[in-house]
Amino acid sequence: MGSVLESCILTTPMPSKPTKKIWDLTMRVNCKGVWWGCKYAIQAMLKNPTDELKGLKRGGSIINTASFVAKLSAATPQLAYAASKGAVLAMTRELAMVHARNGIRVNALCPGPL
Repeated sequence: MGSVLESCILTTPMPSKPTKKIWDLTMRVNCKGVWWGCKYAIQAMLKNPTDELKGLKRGGSIINTASFVAKLSAATPQLAYAASKGAVLAMTRELAMVHARNGIRVNALCPGPL
């Protein structure tokens, strides 16, 4: 079982000092959206049957989409966006550590500009 999760909003203009409204919206979509997806994907993966004789194993794979700005800076100010995608990377690492023993792999892609 697998799940690819993408959740993204990039506000325009991209202020280096975002308003509370822009900050909250960006975090809600980019970070909390991925969290909800992971939560329900993991619940489903934990319900997978385990039967060693038939080769069935509990677990699965989750791929979250972050961004290169989570690791590097961008050419334009993107404070809220970069922070939200950094949170996706941290969440991905934590979920990977916590659920490895259940056979659930959690990774992230960090694409650049398209």
